[in-house]
Amino acid sequence: MPVDMGSVVLERLRRQTRDMQKKVEGTPLYRAMSEGKSTQESYALLLQKMWAFHHSFEVQAGGRREWNDFGFELEGRLKLGAIERDLAFIGCSVDRSLSLDLPLEGASFGKVCGYLYAMEVMTLGGQMMVKMMARKLGIGPVAGGEYLYSYGDRVSRMWRDCQDFFERVGESRGSAGTDMAEGAIEAFGLLDCWLRKQ
Repeated sequence: MPVDMGSVVLERLRRQTRDMQKKVEGTPLYRAMSEGKSTQESYALLLQKMWAFHHSFEVQAGGRREWNDFGFELEGRLKLGAIERDLAFIGCSVDRSLSLDLPLEGASFGKVCGYLYAMEVMTLGGQMMVKMMARKLGIGPVAGGEYLYSYGDRVSRMWRDCQDFFERVGESRGSAGTDMAEGAIEAFGLLDCWLRKQ
């Protein structure tokens, strides 16, 4: 019976990054948000930090030809615009002094996809967080909570498409699966440090 290597790739990603993901979710900024205890200041800071993370990713990886090679539509998953609109809704603008340089220059495409995996996973529970913060901060899916609300009613389908993409990349060449796992671990680690940095 043939082995479904794609499932192996995705399960490896989940298994190897589970603890790192939980660590990010345990950062004070993220935990306050997930518990519905964010203040406007802490929510704004989280958005600012996520903007810097996504900006560095988009600048360094957004133009990679491999997205098209794999038939993957990255543009509809980019989050900078949503974060900027959320900041504007709560009366803030992007603080470009909060800059972050992700180590993606010259990185393998597998590693880049590991970063995308971490970024996509961190928004999967966002719809629930928007509901929890709605009463306290007055935000909603298109009113300050667009980044967290992510793909709205399409979130399940978008995640399935993403999983299929990760599986195909992981199967594509010898080290791609390993590179992806290493990239995701690195991304979660950097995100954890970045969110904890004062």
